[in-house]
Amino acid sequence: MHFTAATLFVPLSALSLALGAAAAAVPRQDPHIADFRSFGLPGCAQDNQGVWTFTQSQLTGCQTFASFGDADVQSLLVGDISDGCSLKLYTDDACSEDELQAASGSCQSQADGFKSFLLSC
Repeated sequence: MHFTAATLFVPLSALSLALGAAAAAVPRQDPHIADFRSFGLPGCAQDNQGVWTFTQSQLTGCQTFASFGDADVQSLLVGDISDGCSLKLYTDDACSEDELQAASGSCQSQADGFKSFLLSC
């Protein structure tokens, strides 16, 4: 029996469509809470460290940037924060010094670096 790429393409694309439709119908059990991008320099433009995305199940109290591998975070570009939730940034590892409230769409800079954050709802 001889199959061509076109013969295999139709069934696989139909399967992908069916699986995609089924996945879209599943209700979200762990809602998105916030996302932000960290930078190693002030100003939210240089030394991009990547995007951080958090869901409801990841709200576990005070968290340090070092525990995620980014020990030198000097600025954060906040993408969005769900209504009723807040993101607070701190210059120490215990979420207690120099609290700064971050808002959606804002750039927060700290030359000495942010060491921890508290995301809560």
